[in-house]
Amino acid sequence: MTQPRRVSPRIPYEEAICLTRIDGKGRLYGRGLDLSATGLSIVCAEACPIGTAVRCSLLLLGGPRTVIGRVVRVTAVPRGLGLAIAFEGLAPGVVGALDHFIDTRLKQVLPAKLRIDGVDRPLRCEA
Repeated sequence: MTQPRRVSPRIPYEEAICLTRIDGKGRLYGRGLDLSATGLSIVCAEACPIGTAVRCSLLLLGGPRTVIGRVVRVTAVPRGLGLAIAFEGLAPGVVGALDHFIDTRLKQVLPAKLRIDGVDRPLRCEA
């Protein structure tokens, strides 16, 4: 039996993001793609080595919350480089704020299938 990679639902999160490297080697600026209770996906112009610890501030419903994470994947995407950040050691208040934010957004997003001429099968998407 195979286990799915995703352990929590993801929602679109199109906010400006500043990642501060904890090792003091600078900052990365990018745009959020999606957010879950366990991590964040962003697009930025600069690469960051896998395993790099970073700090960022997430704009949630109750205001900004600071989270610590680690870069777990770097991929080439059309607009730059995609970084996957896995959160580490979240405080209980941050976990609650993330859960509330995600639950609120999930109620606003509906799964859909999009059919496009010339494409063999419907595409999964959210509306």
